Amino acid sequence: FFLFLVVTTTATSSKLRLLDCFPGARPQPQTPSRDLTSTQSTASMSSNSSSTFLERAKKFGRTMVDSGAKTMLKTDIVFLEREIKSRKQRFGVEVYELMELLEVDNDMSMEEKEGKIRVAFDRARKDIAVVHAKIECKRDEMTVLEEKEQAAVNN
Repeated sequence: FFLFLVVTTTATSSKLRLLDCFPGARPQPQTPSRDLTSTQSTASMSSNSSSTFLERAKKFGRTMVDSGAKTMLKTDIVFLEREIKSRKQRFGVEVYELMELLEVDNDMSMEEKEGKIRVAFDRARKDIAVVHAKIECKRDEMTVLEEKEQAAVNN
């Protein structure tokens, strides 16, 4: 349920009308619930209250945008964590196949076999470190958004 203020100013008086509207409905055709005739001080008070209303509406809008952004960041983190799990699984399959091949290959020395396994591990570790850095970046962004929300609530 929303209330809309309409201020009409003429040379002699100001009229303040409150219009009732339901969410999603159009404002009703200028049928005032209440008419007030007053001096310019009432008009200035109504402009102060309407600016306060606008400030609150803007603050609410920012809060909604920030909470949407925070939800999106959380979703990104979940997908990145899945990517890490997937990379670890691929590493396990890769090392298993590599060890299986190296077990039958007697032409290679033990150091060469260990070197091949080490290369596979280093590649996986590098890939996972990159994804971890992305996750930390997303968490930092979430912290900034939460601090903005707290600052907005405190004001």
